[in-house]
Amino acid sequence: MSTSTQSPTANDLAAKATTAATQTVEGASYTATRAQQEANALHAQGQHHKGRTEEAFDKLERDLEQTTESAVQEGKEDVEQATSTYFQKALNLADYGFSTAE
Repeated sequence: MSTSTQSPTANDLAAKATTAATQTVEGASYTATRAQQEANALHAQGQHHKGRTEEAFDKLERDLEQTTESAVQEGKEDVEQATSTYFQKALNLADYGFSTAE
């Protein structure tokens, strides 16, 4: 008993090579198309987030300016209050000094 295996013919090999090449080209084309679609989607998302980022930066800048202005105003008030208090204490000491000297 002998079993014979048939070797593929040149036409069979050519057909398989053509099928493999076609599948490779179609896969590459699909991959390129999907990559372009993903790139477009990411670009659109980036544009969407870009607006949000600029808005967030503007808000942060406004908040920082308001905080700085509030701190400066509070600092001025503290200095004025401290100056007034120390000036009053100095006057009181001067008055006490004059009154004891008399």
